[in-house]
Amino acid sequence: MTLSDRASRIRAIRLEILSHIAAGLGLVAWGLLLVTRASRPRMYGRLGFFVLALGAGIAARAIYWSTGERLLAHVMLAAFGLFPLPLGLFFESLLQRHLHLVAKIALLTATLLFVGTAWTELAVDRPWWSLALIAYHSLAVAYFGGLTIAEWRRRPPGPRKSMYGATVVVCAVAV
Repeated sequence: MTLSDRASRIRAIRLEILSHIAAGLGLVAWGLLLVTRASRPRMYGRLGFFVLALGAGIAARAIYWSTGERLLAHVMLAAFGLFPLPLGLFFESLLQRHLHLVAKIALLTATLLFVGTAWTELAVDRPWWSLALIAYHSLAVAYFGGLTIAEWRRRPPGPRKSMYGATVVVCAVAV
């Protein structure tokens, strides 16, 4: 690898980190806007909390990548451990139905487990912890996608059915 190639790769990595910081902060700003609006439907407030958690995680991850500051790793992991819970609440509003009781208990338990342990060295130092968090995210999104498919199949043609179809595509991509 030449010096020019190395410098080019470093510039690309810096640009990638900056874009992640900007995306995370943009999500935080959007989430704050959604949460603080006085006249907002319940669904938008729930979306705001989900977007806030996701944005905080993305921004903290990017800053951690660039600085190596371990506190930011803990913040990132706590935010990523939290976000499936507000996502589930958002899906309740979106689908206009309650999640199954077992799913609610699993979401709450996993959130407490992952957010609680995110502040320990275990979360940062053990690769299996991150893999467990990824599995939790994947299972949660697959469950939400399955619920959305079931609701999509029941709906008559119209805007809500189209929105459910788009949501299924996003869930499929996210898993």
